[in-house]
This record gives sequence, structure tokens and C-alpha cells, in this order.
Amino acid sequence: LSLKPGLFLDQPYHHAGVFLSIGKHSFKALYGDIIIAVYKKNIVAGHVLKTDISGCSHALGLILFRTRGEYLDIKLDKNDVVSVDINKEVTENMDIVINSVTYKDVKTTESIAYSTKYQDSDDMYIGETSTVQAGVNGERTIVTREKYINGKLDSSSQVSNEITKQPVDEIIAQGTKEYVSQVYTNSGSISVNESANVLTDVNGNQVNYTRVLTGSGTAYYAPAGALTATGRLARYGVVAVDPDIIPYGSILYIVSNDGQVVYGYAVAGDTGGALWAGTAIVDLYYNTYDECCQFGRRDVTIYVLEGVSEDITY
Repeated sequence: LSLKPGLFLDQPYHHAGVFLSIGKHSFKALYGDIIIAVYKKNIVAGHVLKTDISGCSHALGLILFRTRGEYLDIKLDKNDVVSVDINKEVTENMDIVINSVTYKDVKTTESIAYSTKYQDSDDMYIGETSTVQAGVNGERTIVTREKYINGKLDSSSQVSNEITKQPVDEIIAQGTKEYVSQVYTNSGSISVNESANVLTDVNGNQVNYTRVLTGSGTAYYAPAGALTATGRLARYGVVAVDPDIIPYGSILYIVSNDGQVVYGYAVAGDTGGALWAGTAIVDLYYNTYDECCQFGRRDVTIYVLEGVSEDITY
């Protein structure tokens, strides 16, 4: 039945056996109970008694009338899909299915890992590093549009994918300065005041000591960037000891007993098999294999200092 604007119905119009399905809601029209019509691109169903249908029509709206003036207001959204041409005349035994279609935009974020860049620094020794700038991860925002039919997810598609926060690079400074070897340095001399426990180094600086140890000294080297048993960077000025004899962190002044080598200031920061076995009292770090060979094995004297910072060993 096709109705026109302003049309009044004085008598009910009956269509028997018409079935109306709206999403999960289904209505079976009994004879003499419900009429179904199409009006202003709306599907209208009900027992219409002298009613101005045009006054009941909503923009893109679907109104269902029941007997005795009761009605169910179900809106027809612009995205809803009707199984029949809504401009077509309703016929008996017609199935009318309205699928409710809705869309939902879902926003998700993904982390963008920062990059690490390195820059050389001649203020640090080879193998040493420091953080100049901390890295910060960026963020990518993705919007996905989900399509639901009768409340069930039917499909999804990506609407946008953009970087909403740029990552910040991590910048690491790495040392390029080489250690200066001091294998042979007898250009100066040291002096010791045993009664006062005071040592005067080759530069004339006076330091106090608490103990004096003597024994066999050896030499070793390691690749740039290697770490010692205490986590310190392996470098000139870090020596290996037996920590039961010389505790880690002790500041030392070391010279060879033959007067040929002044190793100078050092920190007890490593250990090794020879030290634990007692075949050597100290293992001196040098930067190269050749320097180690030049030192070889020599008897040394170790002064255990007090009141001196580890900075003096650099």
C-alpha cells in the first residue's frame, strides 16, 4: 500500500500473512490486525484508524503502530539496510528485513623505538662512553573503523595511520683519547719518609701510606672497552690483585725494585688466577702486548695510600 502526504484512512487496511523482521525483532501480521505500507521512504506498519500518516513520519524514521494505538518507535538510521526497495508497494507474504548498520572508530597507539647515535669525544678514553641525550620512544596513532550489522562485527578498515609523537634519538659519546704509557719512566725519583709514612712521588707531591707490600709483579692487557672483575673499565691505572691481601678500591703507588719502572698511582680493581695462586702480588695493566712484554716480570714495591681519590689514577 502506497500512501501520499495528507492522506487519511477511515477504515483499517488489511494484509494477511505479512512478515516484518527488524534486526532481532520480528512481527507476524495476523489477519485484520496490522497493515504495512511505504510512506515518504519510510516503512510504516500498524492498525491505522483515521490517522494523519504524514504527521507520524519522521525524517529517516521508522514508526511501527500496533492495535489500540500502541506503537514502537524504531528509528531507521541512514546506514541501515532494508531488504526491499522502500519505494516499492508492499504485498502480501512479503518479508521485510531491516539490518541495523553502525560504525565505530577505534583508536590504538603503537610505540616507535628511538634510534641510538654515537659521537666521538676526545675528552674520554677509548672504551669509555657517556649519555649525551636520553632516547625517548615516539608514538603512532592508528584509527580503525569497525562495521557492525545487528550488533555483530562484520568488517573493519583502517581510516588513518600517522605519527603523533616523533621519537627522540639517544646520543652516546664514545671516547677517542688514548692512554699514555708509562712503562719506563726513571726521569724522576721518589722518596719515602718511613717514620712519617709519607711518600713523595716523581712530581714532588706528597701522599700518606698505611702499608708497604713487596712481591713479584706481572703485566696484562685487554681489548678496548673490556671490564674488570669490579666492573671498572680495563685501563692503565687499574691493576689486578688478590682482594684478600689488597682490598678492591685501594689506591696504590707502585714502583719496580730495580728502579727502572715507576708505574705510579693505581686502583685495585681486578683479579686473576696468578694473584689467587700467590705467584704474583700484582698484575699491572698496559695498553698493548708489547708494553706488557717490556715490563715482563719484576719485583715491585706497593704503597697502599690513604686519603687519596681514585681520580688520581687517571
